[in-house]
Amino acid sequence: MDSKETTKSKIIDELIEWIETLLFSFLTIILLFTFVLRTSEVNGPSMYPTFVGRDDSIGQSGDMLIYLSCLTEFDNGDVVVVNSVAFDEPIIKRVIAKPGQTVTVDYEIGAVYVDGVEIDEPYINEPTYTGSARIEYPITLGEGEYFIMGDNRNHSSDSRFIGPVTEEEIFGKVIFRIAPIDKIGVVGNE
Repeated sequence: MDSKETTKSKIIDELIEWIETLLFSFLTIILLFTFVLRTSEVNGPSMYPTFVGRDDSIGQSGDMLIYLSCLTEFDNGDVVVVNSVAFDEPIIKRVIAKPGQTVTVDYEIGAVYVDGVEIDEPYINEPTYTGSARIEYPITLGEGEYFIMGDNRNHSSDSRFIGPVTEEEIFGKVIFRIAPIDKIGVVGNE
């Protein structure tokens, strides 16, 4: 074998290796976004100021989020994607209480209590003054039930109006914001 054929063979081998690497990477990404990670767009004002929601009337797109779809337990403060029969599309909300906990909302002072303790909510837009006569407080959550609320409390349809959501209705926990570009980053339960 002469040096031209050896060089040509090395180039072909390296090209094949690059193609295999790219195909493996592409397949891995597809599998991750099919079974583990998913994306969702925030719609409406209910999670402001934490997230900006889509508003078609002014042509505003909502924040794009990545969520883990393989989780089955969620903690207080987690931001989750919920697909409840009460809504036409998946919604983004915050877990306020989990199974076994008791929730009370005092609409006069705008405070939310979990197990008798007022929760610290630095993420909300304003105190919680609006609610529904449908929910009677205190409400103790059953097995697999979660109480969810938007961060923009007075402009959010959530568990105060629809009742608790079930574990099966929660698609996953939001972990990362991918748009807008100037706000890209990890989403915590701050």
